[in-house]
Amino acid sequence: SSSSSCCATLPLAFPMSLPDALARIQQGYDEAALRLLRAKANSGADDLDRTSTAGVDSQVQQAALDAGIIRALFTQMHDATSEQKNHLLIALVAIVIDGEDTGEEHGPGGRNTAAKEEAVDAGFAPLVVQALGDPGTSRAASWAVAWLTRWCLDSTATRANRFVRLGVVPALVKLISAADRDPESARGACYALGNVLFACQSVTAAAVDAGVVDALCAAVASRHERLVADALSSLGNLLTEQEEERRDGLNMAALAQQVAAQVDLGSIVQVGHTGAKHARQRAVTLLSRLCEFPACRAVMEQHAVAELFTAVSRDSSNTHTKFAVEKAAIGLANLLGSRESASNLMVETSAVTLVVRRLQQTVSGEHHFARPHDIAQALERLAVSDANRNAIVAASAIPTLKTALVTPGLLPSTRTLCICVLRHLAFDASVKTALAADKELITVLEALKQDEVHSKVAKAANDALFHIRNEPEAEAKPQAASKGHIMLSYSWAYQPTILRIREQLVKAGWCVWLDVDRISGGMSTLEAMAEAVENASIIIYTLGQPYKESPNCRLELEYAVQKKKQLIPLKMQSDYQPDGWLGLIAGSRLYFEFHEAAPFDTSMARLVEEVLRNLGSSNDLSKPGSKASLAASPTLPAVVAAPATSSLVTAAPATPHAARTCVLEPPTLPPQVQAWSCEQVGEWLVAQDGFSGLNAAQRRRLVTKAALNGRALVKLYELCHDHPDLAFKLLDGLGLTVGHKLCLFSYLDDMCTMSSL
Repeated sequence: SSSSSCCATLPLAFPMSLPDALARIQQGYDEAALRLLRAKANSGADDLDRTSTAGVDSQVQQAALDAGIIRALFTQMHDATSEQKNHLLIALVAIVIDGEDTGEEHGPGGRNTAAKEEAVDAGFAPLVVQALGDPGTSRAASWAVAWLTRWCLDSTATRANRFVRLGVVPALVKLISAADRDPESARGACYALGNVLFACQSVTAAAVDAGVVDALCAAVASRHERLVADALSSLGNLLTEQEEERRDGLNMAALAQQVAAQVDLGSIVQVGHTGAKHARQRAVTLLSRLCEFPACRAVMEQHAVAELFTAVSRDSSNTHTKFAVEKAAIGLANLLGSRESASNLMVETSAVTLVVRRLQQTVSGEHHFARPHDIAQALERLAVSDANRNAIVAASAIPTLKTALVTPGLLPSTRTLCICVLRHLAFDASVKTALAADKELITVLEALKQDEVHSKVAKAANDALFHIRNEPEAEAKPQAASKGHIMLSYSWAYQPTILRIREQLVKAGWCVWLDVDRISGGMSTLEAMAEAVENASIIIYTLGQPYKESPNCRLELEYAVQKKKQLIPLKMQSDYQPDGWLGLIAGSRLYFEFHEAAPFDTSMARLVEEVLRNLGSSNDLSKPGSKASLAASPTLPAVVAAPATSSLVTAAPATPHAARTCVLEPPTLPPQVQAWSCEQVGEWLVAQDGFSGLNAAQRRRLVTKAALNGRALVKLYELCHDHPDLAFKLLDGLGLTVGHKLCLFSYLDDMCTMSSL
């Protein structure tokens, strides 16, 4: 027979018994005995990709294992022809196969572990990898890899690692890339690659280098339904990550964006709604995985992924597997969980209770397949929304989180997420009081605070202790002499833009407080931030989802409101509308746009003007132009002329709050100034020693050239408050830098505070 005959229907009766067949296989290659073994062990015989355990006879598999058949097959592989190797590999699959996941719980080794370990220990791995390159054996070899690496969790991942060291990844990618010519081998390769990626995350970079994304995305677009399902599964496993940002030097967020851009998300959503049961599960799993990455969430919403997750979560007809329902709940939590408006949906779909229950099961060892990191991340997203807090607490999340913090073997990133959930919950006064009174929890956090190996865990524990133990003062306490700085409060997602803003403010002569400059290694982060808030004259903060989701950002901004600090918001996402606690604080304040679509220089010029406006007559912040502030400051480069439409816009109204408004009535110059001549204006300008870069003669010529008398000076000052873009533009023709313009406006501000000239 030819290799294609492996798919032929086997006869219903055989002239030998199972013991006879096993004995004959032990003696040497016997195709008839191999066929009988395959038929007895797996009633599907040549259905290498069994989707049910119904046709697998574990007693026959155990009899073959006890009889040493696996080692006999290994011995016969060495001198076999390509056709014989194909039969031997199919027989091997019949012994080690364990079927698809049906939502049942399994131990860390899965099913049929002993047979799989026996095959790898016997030395089958190099022979199987070699067979992947032979068209006559590639299909059987790919499924052999698939079943030998399935359920490789914890210590059993060594099976998958053996294949990886032998170069299985590029061999599988090559088969997937040839799916149009050999879809059956590509199916086995997709399934095998998914298992290898799940077990050995260190191979992700190598798989990407081998072209796995292009190959899998092409397979998803094929017309073979089962190939599509297996490719979806592999893509999901490709994106599985245990740490927050990177794995093996690979930017996982960028990889997720690449996948989202290359696949047809609309088609995948349709598979999730109407595909076969196993295909629906894998579509939901991949989409749920993509929702873990913030950069992918917008495009997920555009393709109505939330509607799919909702439909799956509400399914009461057993149309979807339990695994798919779990993944839909996690996907909903990651996609919409942090939104206050989605809290009812989180309850209706049981997303909150399912996520908390699954976390409890994973940390207690009842469920071995789900990764605690994935569950903890979904719970952290849910905890961001105050509207979900009661449901989370009612689901017994706090005892579960305490257990997770002391569970051996939990990843540091997972412990950090669990601590972060506790901090989100602690913004409720009653929860905070309960946590502070929980001596067991405080002891655990104190121990984690001393973790010298995992600095992120230690920092998270330290911040949590500060958060839980410190009560806000009912009244503002007497403060030390204010240093009068500008504080920048931001999420690290916006750090590049914030650093540019800091640079411009410093060049303009102001003292700026930024965490990267002012927090030393031995200083408590939150204590330093509290002190920075207390000593700030103005706090500039960012509007965006990452800021809302940060407990540190929330703590410092709410403290700033309590201290009645002047606040200036910066909008960092063009389509972001603040809600929840951030929406209450932002209210109807004026904000400045610093997202990608807004010209930075234009927005920066307006921000500087707003800082000047907010200062008013305050003397606690050094203004640009003083000797101390400009002595070591380089000149600020000129900004782009402001467009006709201002980048200063108004946020949507929100509930009133206690924070002081940041817009002041524009001051006016003393009336005597209007009578000044050009010469008097020039003498006044010469007297300003901090006007760096121009000598006295240059300043006089500047005043003469501009015909800047007292009346013009008053008008210029009015323009700088009412129409700053026009004021800046009028000074462009005088050869002034932005720093000189700001100094001029500052000197005019100083005049407003003088009782006489």
